[in-house]
Amino acid sequence: WQGYPVEIMLERTHWETVLFIDGKEIVKHESLATPLRYVISDITSGKHIFTFRVDNRVNINVGKNAHSVSDHTQTNWNGIIGDMRLQVKPSVYIDDVQLYPHVFNKSVTARISLKGKPNTSRALLKLSVEKVNGEKIGRTYDVNINNNFNQEVTLELGNEAELWSEYRPNLYVIRVRLINGNRKDEKLCTFGLREFKAKETHFEINGHPIFLRGTLECCIFPKTGYPSMERSYWLKIFNQCKAHGLNHM
Repeated sequence: WQGYPVEIMLERTHWETVLFIDGKEIVKHESLATPLRYVISDITSGKHIFTFRVDNRVNINVGKNAHSVSDHTQTNWNGIIGDMRLQVKPSVYIDDVQLYPHVFNKSVTARISLKGKPNTSRALLKLSVEKVNGEKIGRTYDVNINNNFNQEVTLELGNEAELWSEYRPNLYVIRVRLINGNRKDEKLCTFGLREFKAKETHFEINGHPIFLRGTLECCIFPKTGYPSMERSYWLKIFNQCKAHGLNHM
């Protein structure tokens, strides 16, 4: 790992989290977004002590009855839950991928942000789209980085690509691979071809009117006082919503 960035991942914290390495404050994260990720670029080899200070005081104005950070529907729990991981990153790595589907010409635009060392003259991005069963859709797109850390690529999916709706939830996976010498980084993102917008007094998906039937999940976890990090627990909640005919949470 010597000479490469190291990513520290905490699946969920509540909520202001400060990282110290060997007693020295490195970075502060004040967000309820998940997961929390730190990338440390100059850590040396050998033993180190990582210390996390988690503060759940409501030190900004979040408004009235702000569920997750107040006592109205759950305790204002404090700490770190879920996975905690250290992972070595390539000298240049994929930081973020944002997807923007285009329904009428059946394509998707990927906006990719990279981070790392600027010497990327040989770095190459490879983008491809697959069905969730692994079957490839369209062709692979190759993009030379040339020190441009923000890339935008539109991928054509072809006429066989199917639209997404609540009754036909067709999903696709975009595979973004970054190759830089013998180091690689990869990110997979699931998406559907759909356009959601307001038209006059109603909402539409792909040009068809839709009625939103939903529920509010107020972080109510009486057995533990904090939200579950288990996939099976959330599948249970989602399936209960679906069984009642709801289409959003």
